[in-house]
Amino acid sequence: MKRINLALAAIATSLAYLTAGGSAAAAYPEGPIRMIIPYTTGAGTDVMFRQITPYLEKELGAKIVLENKPGANADIGNEFVARAAPDGYTLIVNSTNVLLSPLMQKDPKYTVEKSFVPISKIATAQLLMIAHPSTPFKTFPEFVNYAKSNPNKLNFGGAGVGSPPDLMAELVRLRAAAPFTTVPYKGMGGVMTDLLGGNLDFTFTSSSNVKQFVEAGKLRAIAVSGNQRSPHYPNVPTFKESGVDVAPMADGFWWGMFAPVGTPEPIVQYISQAVARTLANPELVKKLEEGGYTPSPMTPQAYAAQLVQENGIWKQVVPKMLSK
Repeated sequence: MKRINLALAAIATSLAYLTAGGSAAAAYPEGPIRMIIPYTTGAGTDVMFRQITPYLEKELGAKIVLENKPGANADIGNEFVARAAPDGYTLIVNSTNVLLSPLMQKDPKYTVEKSFVPISKIATAQLLMIAHPSTPFKTFPEFVNYAKSNPNKLNFGGAGVGSPPDLMAELVRLRAAAPFTTVPYKGMGGVMTDLLGGNLDFTFTSSSNVKQFVEAGKLRAIAVSGNQRSPHYPNVPTFKESGVDVAPMADGFWWGMFAPVGTPEPIVQYISQAVARTLANPELVKKLEEGGYTPSPMTPQAYAAQLVQENGIWKQVVPKMLSK
């Protein structure tokens, strides 16, 4: 009898918890939502999401308070949200970094699988391979042939381990078997200065950032990520058209929204659906596309599946990149 009473008590407690959780989710949101940006004000993630914020506030029916927590390759912001209460009131917007940063540490304090719940992918940005016009190649196949014939002679300008240019370069190095030398920089500022000056041979960057230099003949566009060609460079083939698979960066670089693990499913779904409605707003879509971003909302389930697949690839790629 004692065991039966204990079992009944446990069931009653579980039902009370589920009822309370359901009520909380139904009432959500009851106050401001704290959105952590793990980069400085003015960084790409910050600029992109500040455009989205006023539209998302209307769909959520709540104020969004943006808070920049930069530092330690975004780990400060990532760890802050990983430790936050799973109530839907502290979220984070981050890029592929949320997958990569833990892979670069011996003892990571968080991982996507154990620390976060994916809410939705937000946007992608195509990456363009650009070269100085003095280089002896005009197409990606010509680049590969030259690199193989002249191992490590070509100099690639890297923006830092784990940055989009360096990730794309590593995928190209592995998938196309093209040997070249990485010249490390602290950010894209120095890379672009030396590339324009002819001190570097090539790099990868956001497709919308260098259009004026390509049009002026100061840089040469070689290939672009994405399943379709960039509207900014309709005559430049994709990497896929050029014969190389650069997955998981085939669509370029992505940004997404995450909540701490344990956040109630109804709240996650509510936010995800609000994000999808927001990114369907024609006015916002136009603004984002003008900045080089493609709205790319996904359901939590679809996004989680993508992250699992990507993480499997990065677990193989990152150790090779760090060993260089």
